[in-house]
Amino acid sequence: MRYDLLMSEGGIRERKKERTRRAIEQAALRLFAERGYAETTISEIADEAEIARRTFFSYFPTKEDLVVADFARFIDAYEARMEARDPAQDFLTTLKAWLVEYAATEVRDHERREMVRALVLANPELQARERFELARAERITARHVAADLGERPDDVRPRFVAAALTATIAALGEARDGQSQADRAAEAHEHVDDVFTFLEGGLEALRRRDAAGGRVSRPLSP
Repeated sequence: MRYDLLMSEGGIRERKKERTRRAIEQAALRLFAERGYAETTISEIADEAEIARRTFFSYFPTKEDLVVADFARFIDAYEARMEARDPAQDFLTTLKAWLVEYAATEVRDHERREMVRALVLANPELQARERFELARAERITARHVAADLGERPDDVRPRFVAAALTATIAALGEARDGQSQADRAAEAHEHVDDVFTFLEGGLEALRRRDAAGGRVSRPLSP
């Protein structure tokens, strides 16, 4: 078989899988809105999406995985980008560039996000799962900050930076009553700028202090 034909068929399969995954998610959100999260069964979701029950599990191990799927994919993309970063470029510079790139290319479905947010806020088990994903992001961040500082991921300074970034991510996901989408976006940009200014200044101060004391850490800029 020709290579270009094989690649084309692979692309078709991936697009079909993506359509199926989205159909499952949309069917589930409709049912959650109508019946409630706890009251909706996986069999009902499968029927609504017109798929076999076993097909559901080939895409999502649990209902929780379905609800947090977008956030989990965001964390996956974050980890992949940070693992591929140029060793000569510090973590915060790489992260800022990636966030700008991600925001420019992400397909936004604000209605869907609001539905997911409401589900999470109303269900303790979903809140626990979201905290699990945030903890995963915090571990990724601590690992890369530690590499820049020449420390271990469980040392205090990498954990401090990771906790500050994670708190920002969590805060950005919370909507205020009566706040428009435009206002939320503007506030998000402001908060991101604030936290990066804070962290960049703090890390640079730590590096200067380390240098004065004879400790070795990587420079902030390549």
